[in-house]
Parts: sequence; C-alpha cells; structure tokens
Amino acid sequence: MISELKDDLILIKEDLASLELVSKEKDAVIDCLSAEMTRLKDESGTKFYLMVDAIMGFDEKLPDYGIGLTLGTRVGNSLMLEAGADYMLGSSKADLLDFSMEDLTFRAGLGWMF
Repeated sequence: MISELKDDLILIKEDLASLELVSKEKDAVIDCLSAEMTRLKDESGTKFYLMVDAIMGFDEKLPDYGIGLTLGTRVGNSLMLEAGADYMLGSSKADLLDFSMEDLTFRAGLGWMF
C-alpha cells in the first residue's frame, strides 16, 4: 500500500511538472500575442503629422526658393487629410525682405492610405 501511494505521488509529481511546462509555454504565447496586439493598436487609428518643406522653382530661368508647412492627420487606418501653405521667398536677399501675398499659396489634400 505504501509503495502504491509512493508510485502515485511520483506520477502526480511528473504530471505537475508537465503541466507547469505547458503553462509556461502558453504564457510565452500569450505574451507574444499581447505584444503584437499592442503594436498593431499603436499603428492603427488617428495620427497627426507636421511637415516642413523646402521648395525650389524657377522664375525667368533663375532659381526661386520657398518654404512650406503642412499639417495633416490620418483618420482611422486609411483616410488622410492635410492642409498647408507655401511661401516663395525669391531668388535674392532683397526678395526675402519684401513680403507679398502673391507669393503665398494655400493647399488642402484628401488621400487614402493603402
């Protein structure tokens, strides 16, 4: 009877060790899936962005420089909205000091991210 109990205890101990190993493996899988879910959640949803642009064009065959600013957002996973303004500074130092509304351009955009 004591030997039977001893054998039963050995089997129970082996079963417990096996269950602990399976539990650790499942915990590792759960941790991996949880990290992946967090990463995917961070990549989706609404995100904002700000861009500063350098612009170069030509006016009477001379380089004409400008700057631009764009503010945009991604709504959900795909819809993109943006608004911006560009200002052409000119090609000489004198042009930099001469502000003109004619050199200002506003723009808006709508896009879809694939």
